[in-house]
Amino acid sequence: MTNAQASQRAVAILGFLTVLLWSENASAQAVGSTVVVTDTVDVMENGEAVGNVFPGDCLRIEQVDGDLYRVRATNRLGWIRRSDVIPLERAIDFFTDRLRKKPNVRDFVCRAEIWRKLGDYENAMRDFDESVRVDPESAFGYGSRALEWRHRGEIDKAIADETKVIQLESKRKVSRNYSHAYFSRAHSLQYKGAYDEAISDLTEAIRIEESENLIYYAERAMALLAKGDHDKALDDGNELIRIEPKAAGGHFRRGRVWSARREYDKALADFNTAVQFGPDSPGAFQYRAWFLATCPEMKYRDGVKAVADAKKMQELWGDWRQLVHYHQDVLAAAYAEAGDFENAIKYQEEALAHVSKPYQTERISVNDKDEYAARLALYRAGRPYRDEPKRNVRPE
Repeated sequence: MTNAQASQRAVAILGFLTVLLWSENASAQAVGSTVVVTDTVDVMENGEAVGNVFPGDCLRIEQVDGDLYRVRATNRLGWIRRSDVIPLERAIDFFTDRLRKKPNVRDFVCRAEIWRKLGDYENAMRDFDESVRVDPESAFGYGSRALEWRHRGEIDKAIADETKVIQLESKRKVSRNYSHAYFSRAHSLQYKGAYDEAISDLTEAIRIEESENLIYYAERAMALLAKGDHDKALDDGNELIRIEPKAAGGHFRRGRVWSARREYDKALADFNTAVQFGPDSPGAFQYRAWFLATCPEMKYRDGVKAVADAKKMQELWGDWRQLVHYHQDVLAAAYAEAGDFENAIKYQEEALAHVSKPYQTERISVNDKDEYAARLALYRAGRPYRDEPKRNVRPE
């Protein structure tokens, strides 16, 4: 063995021992505990990969089987190895140790995400800034900081960082990364209510992408719907289903378009199909619950079924992470239609409180706060909400 080979072997062994040292107490982690991923790994179910998790991801343990943890990744349950994670309470020290040895963009971003999880937003922002400083040519650093700006409601700063990502990715011409840069900026533009610009970015993302990307068509459909262009939104909804006929997302998004066009029979048919094709899709149950609770025409409303769907949405989303504010909004509307205004008020107050928190404003569209307050007033007056077709559809 040469000196170089011996040196490489020593580094590899040291890296393995470091992860082993930091993860040695993970065996004590119980169901309900939070662990942090240390490397990119597959989430496995029945011998097949059902998703990926990445360094810095925080996961809730759903089940323990020897050296395996059952976790939820992208709304799918699966198994990872104990050696792939460390306890949350040790994550800051773990990534600090790695950064001390070699400062790099990914580990600064990972540590920033842990700070955010722990509620230390000042240190989170400091690490996001460091990720950009350590490598000003890293699109990953700017993209990650853009998400943080979006969390804070600093949409113009998010757009500035996302524009920088587009500039950097335009030099590399890796189609997936380049198209996703436009998709990310479109997301921020929609939060700002700049629908024409968002639609332009999404059209560019679709043009660049080498394969048909469901997410880009889905997002453009919702942007067109928000703008009030129902015909073009329906075209994209139809395209979603052409690309993947059995995808729940295509059906519940097209259902939203049908509902906005007041074609409620077709809307309900698509929502039902979404649940049929996506029995594990929180979105399928979310949008059917909203429709059953809020449709302006009485014959389509069913408060009991709406509550059942909203609870299923809550179950599928999982208590591994907090409900997003618009899930609370759906729960409130369902309970109101069922005549349970006590729970309607409870969940609507939670939704309104969520969108009023500093540093927690991602996925809040331009009118959410006012609309939540208006619905809360309705529920306090003992009246359910009716969703008359309008603009300003929330980005997904």
